[in-house]
Amino acid sequence: LQGSRSGLPTLISSRAAYGIAGNLIPAAFMVVVRLAVATLVIWSAAWFATGVLVESNYWNGEPALMQVILAAVFALAAAGIAIAGRGVITIGLWVAAGLGLFGVIGVFLVGLEPLSTQAFSLPGATASVVVAGVATVLSILLVFWAHFGGDIARFQSASGGAGGPSLAAVAAVIPVVGIIAWGALLGASGDSLRQALLADIFDTLLADAPLWYPVPAIVVGTLPLIAIGGLVVHSSGYAVASLGVRVPRYAAATIAGALVALGVIGLVVFAPNMGGSLIDFAFLAGVAV
Repeated sequence: LQGSRSGLPTLISSRAAYGIAGNLIPAAFMVVVRLAVATLVIWSAAWFATGVLVESNYWNGEPALMQVILAAVFALAAAGIAIAGRGVITIGLWVAAGLGLFGVIGVFLVGLEPLSTQAFSLPGATASVVVAGVATVLSILLVFWAHFGGDIARFQSASGGAGGPSLAAVAAVIPVVGIIAWGALLGASGDSLRQALLADIFDTLLADAPLWYPVPAIVVGTLPLIAIGGLVVHSSGYAVASLGVRVPRYAAATIAGALVALGVIGLVVFAPNMGGSLIDFAFLAGVAV
């Protein structure tokens, strides 16, 4: 509400509650979490693109090297979107939604053959498993809503109060939810398929894909993440500025983008199995928020 009414970033309007000095504590925490979220989003884009290139034999070198190169390029692209501002970010979110829809269709088609009716006839989960699943979803929702909800709402103030930016953000998330749901069905289609997906998802799903698939797969798989990364870097720039760093908005976004690039490269080099820790990070960040 404050973002929409005042047009101010979340961590600037929060000074009314905490005071200038007191606001430094939540602002410092927000900087860390926002940069971590941006790092994970860009890491996911680089991980996906690298997996497709390696599986299709477009890249036969060291996968980590390609992932580092793509991480730097994607972080630069996200920083460019963040610097461009609200109009480009809103367009990017709509593009993310559209491309994400094509991505869902592609994942559906490649996963249709290994899908088993067993996935629809499994017994119901226990209460503890349901609670754990809901907790995971709420943790991720809390992180994104608390950090970026107000910054998205402030976009509406300058556009006459229209809800376009918020609708774009929701639309950009829907394909992600669809892909996760489809992945859950594939994982429930048999123990062997689930183990194969966990061992090498690209080899399992793309081994029989047509020769032309790498380019469209990378486009629909990475551009939505880069667009979302642009929003996150944009908010991260405001978080940096809210700490009292007196720099223009574009400079703050540039600083945030550079930190994200360094963070992604660090993950690739020092945490090659980062994918297995994403749920743990979601719990930690969600509870902290």
